Amino acid sequence: MRMLGVNIENIIIMATEVTSCRKIFSYCQLITPDSTLTLGNLMTFYKILGTFFVLIGIIGFFTVADDFRHSGEIVGVGSVLLAGVILLIGQSRWATTRHLRLQWIAFGLLAGPILGAGLDNMFLGVGLGTAVGIMVAFLAANRRSEASCS
Repeated sequence: MRMLGVNIENIIIMATEVTSCRKIFSYCQLITPDSTLTLGNLMTFYKILGTFFVLIGIIGFFTVADDFRHSGEIVGVGSVLLAGVILLIGQSRWATTRHLRLQWIAFGLLAGPILGAGLDNMFLGVGLGTAVGIMVAFLAANRRSEASCS
């Protein structure tokens, strides 16, 4: 049976082959079939997460921070967008990204708007979150470089 140029029997056969969660996740390449998490799968996860945050940041600039009157909205949405870009850059092949754990800077940037909303000062919250993220990124990079030397 063909509908809109697609063979329906093949789709039904493919749907019945996917019977367990493990097969579904292995088809999506989030985990391997033997249920182990590898570095390549983790990098794919950070790319997906980075793309998600970039899209949320772009949508935020069109919906939340669209009038550019409130600086806190711009800083909050901009930090989400920048965190997504950092997660995407962190998966590149540049020499800097191999020595520094950039995902911690992104996580600090994401924690900044939450802290800023709690303090009622978005600039201070994003600044503190970014500072903590940078410190953790350098500490994690030093720990990784010490482990690779010994």
